[in-house]
This record gives sequence, structure tokens and C-alpha cells, in this order.
Amino acid sequence: MAGFRKAEPKQAALKMGFYGPPGSGKTFTALLVAEGLAKVTGRRIAYVDTERGTDFYSQPVSARQVHPEAFDFDALYPRSMTEISGAVKELDPKRYCCVVIDSMTHVWEAAQAAYSGGRNKNDSIPLAAWGRIKKPYKDLMAYLLSSPMHAIICGRQ
Repeated sequence: MAGFRKAEPKQAALKMGFYGPPGSGKTFTALLVAEGLAKVTGRRIAYVDTERGTDFYSQPVSARQVHPEAFDFDALYPRSMTEISGAVKELDPKRYCCVVIDSMTHVWEAAQAAYSGGRNKNDSIPLAAWGRIKKPYKDLMAYLLSSPMHAIICGRQ
């Protein structure tokens, strides 16, 4: 039987998700958190942008009352689960402190869209096929959860 033990002060990586409707501030908040982590660690931010929305934040915007200066991050603009997973797994934790995936909704939709098998009468994916569909997604999630890098995931409502 496993028992409780005294907690030890160890460095842990933050795993965080933001979920909301378009325009609710997910990207901006993710960048603020990631920037704080980057300043503390002295490492860079890796931003997986499936929506092509971060370009706005890579430039100074004087009209932004909070954080009018440009954010500093490295971006990838994919739509493919394979491309995202490969790129994230190649990140060097000595160079990058944080990986942000925005929006995971597009990643999940891409995983479903990649399914090319037969469909049910109502055009839905058969229950037996979901294991294969979810595998790359679950592999990416498992990697992010076990990664020494901080991970921030944004999802659309």
C-alpha cells in the first residue's frame, strides 16, 4: 500500500491550459506566463501557432495598455499532428524553457481529419477507430507531461 510522505522541494515544470472562446485572451495570457518563465530561466519560448495569431504579438503595439512591447519567442506554424509532435520532441530543454501550443483544438481536429477509414451511417467515426486516432495525440500529451519544459496549451471553446 502506498503511503503519504513528506513533500520535497524539487523543481517542477508547469503544465497549464487555457480554454475559452476566440478573443478571450488565451494567446496573450499564455505569452505573458511564458515570458515570465523565460525571464526566470534565461531560456527561450517555443510557440506552436496553429492559428497564425502570434504575429500580432511579435511587434510592439502602443495601443495595448498591458505589455505594449513586442514578445520575444520562436514560432512554428503547423497544422499537422506529425509536424507538431516531431518539432516539440526535438526541442532542447537547455535552450527552451517553455512550449506553448495554440490552439490544441486545431491539433485535435487534424488528428480526426487524418482518419480515412469507414464511417458510420451518420458520417461519424466508428468507436473502434478512436484508439488509432487518439494515439498520436495521447503520445504528444504524455511527452509534454513528462517533459522538463513548462507546457502551456490553449484550446478553443
